[in-house]
Amino acid sequence: MTKRISDIPICICIALTTLMMFCGNVSSQEVAWGFTNGDAFEVSFDQETIVTTEFNLIERKIGSRVQLTMGWNVSGVTPNGVATIDQTIERIVMTLYAPQVGELRAGQEAQATTIVADTDLAEADTKVAKNMLKQIQPLVNASFTVTMQPNGAIDSVVASPQTLETIRNAPGSMKIRELLTPEGLEQIFGQSIIVLPKSDFKDGETWSGTREATTELGSFSISDQFTFEGDSEFEGATLPTISVSSDSTLNPQEDGEPIEFTGTSGEGKIYFDPAAKIFVASEFRNEYQISQPVRESAVNTNSVSTAKMRITKR
Repeated sequence: MTKRISDIPICICIALTTLMMFCGNVSSQEVAWGFTNGDAFEVSFDQETIVTTEFNLIERKIGSRVQLTMGWNVSGVTPNGVATIDQTIERIVMTLYAPQVGELRAGQEAQATTIVADTDLAEADTKVAKNMLKQIQPLVNASFTVTMQPNGAIDSVVASPQTLETIRNAPGSMKIRELLTPEGLEQIFGQSIIVLPKSDFKDGETWSGTREATTELGSFSISDQFTFEGDSEFEGATLPTISVSSDSTLNPQEDGEPIEFTGTSGEGKIYFDPAAKIFVASEFRNEYQISQPVRESAVNTNSVSTAKMRITKR
């Protein structure tokens, strides 16, 4: 089955963002999760992707945004610091940026339409938004049990039987469904929460890591570069900070459509609160360009994705 050219970038936007979010090894004895039984946190995840496609001098912009609010309740901590966290999805906001309908002349800019579905609101204002809300509303109160090591390593993400049934019944076309499976959440946490090694490091020290990931377009070889920046300012506080830069190489599937990965860049920062003993924020921006030959021309796509995570104690 042939994919629509306009669909291909969207298929990989979320994958690329999450694949290139903060994953790797950080070195410090002082930087480690310190959970206590009964701790409660609010976790917010905000991911936005804007894709610009150019073909025959005509540009088309589409985009999406997913905002999740989750509750973390620490229900147990072992003597060696392994925490059991009960996680509940509390709110979902989905936003689509749809292009103008109809043909555009060369150089003419499309007027985007914004469609929003918010599970905190009983009604949506358009037919499309109402349909989106109907699809995502059952996912609210979905519950998972997360097991995390003091160094940030995620041992497991297990969904309750009711949550598994809800996810199975969700439309397969929903990208958010992929995020809210145990595998999707494990990927988000595993790549937005740093895994700490057991040795100290100095300000300015750098280290690197490589990863492999697979998407519909093929496998990616991802190189991550980490730098411990020491203390820096974040929202009025001075916090230990780790910066991340990433670069990817696309290895298309043998039987897939020919795609050229013409450019990529990724950068981000992660902030740790030593008093609360938690990573309080992570921010990442990823940009990539791909080119697809079509007859005697090519479809050129530029995607800019941002992802933010915040963790606050309740």
